[in-house]
Amino acid sequence: MAAPAPTPLAATATPLSAFNTLTMTLGTVYNIYVPRGGHAYFYIFNLGTGNVFIKGDGTVSATDPASYKLPTNQSLSPLTNSATGLWIVADAAGSVSIAVVPR
Repeated sequence: MAAPAPTPLAATATPLSAFNTLTMTLGTVYNIYVPRGGHAYFYIFNLGTGNVFIKGDGTVSATDPASYKLPTNQSLSPLTNSATGLWIVADAAGSVSIAVVPR
């Protein structure tokens, strides 16, 4: 049995400003962060038709039990180190809305 293909990473990390809408491609991992660093709340709202999976490192996936599952039309506001950010991936193409609030 062949090993599963690695999850593709977005070409570059995605720096965030105060209000953001990110269009996500199916199965691509996005690293979202705030260039200024420090801690911040990322208010994430799933606008897509599928689930968005969120984790504090690049091993996020739909099959990883440690990845947080954010269903469609739901929101989450994790506190994160905004310089390293979060990693997100969707199991269907769609968008997320992200507001950044410094702590």
